[in-house]
Amino acid sequence: MNRSVLTATIIALGVAAWIFSGQFDDSGQVVAVTVEAEPVAKERPRASVRILDSTAELTPEIVRVFGRTEADRAVTVRAETAGSVARIMTGEGSTLDAGAEIVHLDMEDRESVLVQAEGELRFREKAYWAAEALAEKQFSSEVSLAEDAANLAAAKAAVAAARLAITRTRIRMPFEGVVDRIFVDPGDVVAIGDEIAYVADLDPIIISVGISERDIGHINPDDLAFVNILGQDQLSGSVRFVSRSGDDTTRTFRVEIALDNPGARFSEGLTAEVRLETERRSSHQITPAALTLDGDGRLGVMTVDAEDVARFQPI
Repeated sequence: MNRSVLTATIIALGVAAWIFSGQFDDSGQVVAVTVEAEPVAKERPRASVRILDSTAELTPEIVRVFGRTEADRAVTVRAETAGSVARIMTGEGSTLDAGAEIVHLDMEDRESVLVQAEGELRFREKAYWAAEALAEKQFSSEVSLAEDAANLAAAKAAVAAARLAITRTRIRMPFEGVVDRIFVDPGDVVAIGDEIAYVADLDPIIISVGISERDIGHINPDDLAFVNILGQDQLSGSVRFVSRSGDDTTRTFRVEIALDNPGARFSEGLTAEVRLETERRSSHQITPAALTLDGDGRLGVMTVDAEDVARFQPI
């Protein structure tokens, strides 16, 4: 046997004998080994916490959406009579009062038609007066008088039509606003219904937004709204219209906010960020650091009851 192996074996046997001998006293009896139990840990002191007195306040619910600016009123002005364009009375971008002229059409023979109609009217008036006088003396029949009355009415209608045709050669603003586009040039021939100009009323400017079906029930006319257009200073306005018919595609409801827009500062078609303040509710304002989760994963805060015991309140 290798000498080193023999030496290791002897040492191991000696250690085992020494350990085993400690289990017996001098009489060879087994010695009971008593192990003292570790002392029970003392109850930890309760942790001290900070509390904050909070009083509920009426706070508005906030709805944030993006929308688009629109004109309060906008219309494409069309020709009501046929003719050639004689003169453009204004330029694109001009702000005009209601009734101001935009385009003149050529009068052509409209004035002569009016003169002829007025002459016919004078003749028919005299013919009717004469027939009426004869009828009173029973020198003419009622049928003849009725015929003269019909001719007089037709003459009056012809004069009114001739005057209306002349009036329609002056194409005017239907309301105060901006002439955004003019679609004709001098010399163009237009027919009844052809487009002449696009005009828009931009004061007030309207912000149109789509509100989800979850929030639409909380929004009412006259609710306060804050609007930011193209990074400008925040503007305040009010809800003017709340649709009660939802869009089938987007499942949203149209809401309109009106803003004062003197001088047409904001144009139609701009993107706007809108913050709507809806109904007010009693609520507490707390820091997000106070939020916690209970054992079921619910979000809430810890409150202190009358017995100074902290309890979880879901929010």
